[in-house]
Amino acid sequence: KEIINEKALDGFNITIPHKESILPYLDEVSSNAKHIGAVNTVLIQDNKWIGYNTDGIGFVKGLIEDYGSIQDRKILVLGAGGASKGIVSEMQKFTNHKITVANRTMFRFDNWQIDIETISLTDVQSIIHTFDIIINTTPVGMNTQHSEFIIPVEKICKSSLVCDIIYIP
Repeated sequence: KEIINEKALDGFNITIPHKESILPYLDEVSSNAKHIGAVNTVLIQDNKWIGYNTDGIGFVKGLIEDYGSIQDRKILVLGAGGASKGIVSEMQKFTNHKITVANRTMFRFDNWQIDIETISLTDVQSIIHTFDIIINTTPVGMNTQHSEFIIPVEKICKSSLVCDIIYIP
């Protein structure tokens, strides 16, 4: 906090792997970020750190503007971190289907307070072709050392929309 306060910043962004671990260091957390359990934006006002989550709002707004309605689409989200929580929480407002979230380790769902279907990344491979929208929120591919795919690309339906939210592909 001292370094950031010395720089007289108005705020900053949070990314992998700190979106959940920053929560105890904040003075306030928006109701949306509390519900999600993750923060990606911190605003500094009157020396208070206030946490927000804009992952879902930003992603879903762009998706609907470019893709159209997701109301009747089957959606799969890969990864169970802070970005995933934000995106899933917002997407639930716009779809009739329960969203499926796949992760390598199932214990990551223990602190989710969002109504979802869960599946392991291994098991999702047999049903990946049934999804209309697939969103990767994992760090796989984040740098040149990790160029592998998280799922077999050949199993994805050709009509599926595939999105990746990593910063550095």
